[in-house]
Amino acid sequence: MISLKDKVVIITGGGRGIGFGLSTAFAKAGAKLVITGRTEATLLSAKEKLEAAHGAEVLCVTADGADEAAIQNVIDKTVEKFEAYTEEYENYVAAQKTLLAELQQKMNS
Repeated sequence: MISLKDKVVIITGGGRGIGFGLSTAFAKAGAKLVITGRTEATLLSAKEKLEAAHGAEVLCVTADGADEAAIQNVIDKTVEKFEAYTEEYENYVAAQKTLLAELQQKMNS
């Protein structure tokens, strides 16, 4: 397994289903995680499981991927806590990927 120690990964929908599977895989690889979703209770439950099982450092940010301001808030909170991010994995409709890519460009320039 590859090591992602000290890498920061944003996973949308990271609290359940396929997103939680991604969160688990990245936690096992040593990444610091930012998990997002619309339900805080789901995110907090996932955070507890990931921290207990894998010792992962997890930031939960409640966000709707269809809301541009919410996406910007995720990026802002990620940078505030971890000072940067390495990767993001979208677990929502393809149209939103374009919006996130545009925001990334603004953050990285």
